[in-house]
Amino acid sequence: MMETPEIKQNVAHTVTERVVQSGMTVGLGTGSTAIHAVRRIGALLAEGAISDILAVATSFESTIEAQRLGIPVRTLNDPQINGAVDIAIDGADEVDVRTGYLIKGGGGALTLEKLVEYNAGTLYVVVDESKLSVQLGRLYPIPVEIIPAALASARRMIGVLGLRPELRMAQRKAGPVVTDNGNLILDVHLDGTDVDADAIAGYDNIVMATSTWGAGDLQDDWEDFLPNLDDVDFGGKKVAIMGLGDQENYGDTFVDGMAILADKVEEKGGTIVGHTSTDGYAYDNSEAEKDGNFIGLVIDEDNQSDATDARVKKWAADLKTAFS
Repeated sequence: MMETPEIKQNVAHTVTERVVQSGMTVGLGTGSTAIHAVRRIGALLAEGAISDILAVATSFESTIEAQRLGIPVRTLNDPQINGAVDIAIDGADEVDVRTGYLIKGGGGALTLEKLVEYNAGTLYVVVDESKLSVQLGRLYPIPVEIIPAALASARRMIGVLGLRPELRMAQRKAGPVVTDNGNLILDVHLDGTDVDADAIAGYDNIVMATSTWGAGDLQDDWEDFLPNLDDVDFGGKKVAIMGLGDQENYGDTFVDGMAILADKVEEKGGTIVGHTSTDGYAYDNSEAEKDGNFIGLVIDEDNQSDATDARVKKWAADLKTAFS
């Protein structure tokens, strides 16, 4: 059986050979998988298999390696690039097998990776099975790049969300990791399994969020934790619920998981706030619809990602009033 480093190399080489063509502008990712793609592009250029490639690197690491291999490197601001590349090839730290969402930034190249890959015509993400997860945050914390002056503020605001930020420390130098842009990195741990009934009982205003799995079920961690809510007196507490769903492929059980949480909260004396309109959605059935409205915020990134920002902003504004 092949070891993981060999698998990474073989997959990166295969993807590179299939998608990189002469005359392309290519975003070069960063990390232990992406570096194999960079080296394969260099080899293909040296062999004469491709030509006229311009690359935009996402880190000093990939820049240095590309230059060593004779790959012409530009920036997004270069007139020959004009702010966009044809394709980008990169790895990921964790991939949610249900949604395809990624955690990236474990190598510290957060900002440039986002800039280059957001402006790529097509992004190819190369991973092996060790990076696959049923829920983001189980394998790797979520990295957040911040300017140094915002360290205390960012820590505080992330903590308010019930998450645990940890300043990433360097391994072979004193002090924290400093990114190519001179910034710091907070690794944000979800720590959902550390929440207990006593912690919830300490709040009067609570926001819960869940996706819906299978035939209208809660996601596994919520399913495991739900019995703990029997020990919480929700009397006098206001609870807002957000749900993730896919109305096209799971239209008959659309965001049903929200209703399971709401039923438990109301059973224990709580009040559900933050209802939203069903206008603009197209689904067959949802247990989360009550009296013509959703019981909370419903997000469908699979089919209506362009509506997410507006929906979140409106809900957040409504919650300020509901929680006051």
